[in-house]
Amino acid sequence: MKFLLTEITFYNKPCLATCDHQCEKAWGLNGRRAEDGTVIEFDDNDPDDIAYVEDSKVGRAPDDPGTYEGIGDDGGKPMHPTLHNKWCVRECERCETIDPGETVVVRDFSQPVYNIPSRHGVENAKIELGGPYTPSDPFVHKKSWFVKVKRK
Repeated sequence: MKFLLTEITFYNKPCLATCDHQCEKAWGLNGRRAEDGTVIEFDDNDPDDIAYVEDSKVGRAPDDPGTYEGIGDDGGKPMHPTLHNKWCVRECERCETIDPGETVVVRDFSQPVYNIPSRHGVENAKIELGGPYTPSDPFVHKKSWFVKVKRK
């Protein structure tokens, strides 16, 4: 599999955006719904207690799910970008932000991904892409690269 990593500034500090580059499966945090089978809801009184359904049970997401972050050409969902944009970081359920010192990982959508895993006694599966993230020196905002990893 091919994974996209991008160094960004998020809340005025360096971090790393990671994803599995499967944009055709990216519905967006506000685009997935229980009605269309892309989310499992556990508690009617807590809209945050959900799990995203695994990829094998979800069809192709729309190229434009109708959600935007910011204005201009950089505000909507990109398809297979070479650089994460605002939509990826703020809206895409497949994107993970990694702070300096944290292990470089990406979410594993081969199984359900829980929004509150501790409530269900599970730990979300992640694919490790390397050791702890260390910002480049000098830090380069919006530096992007791909990593290939064989799935087990």
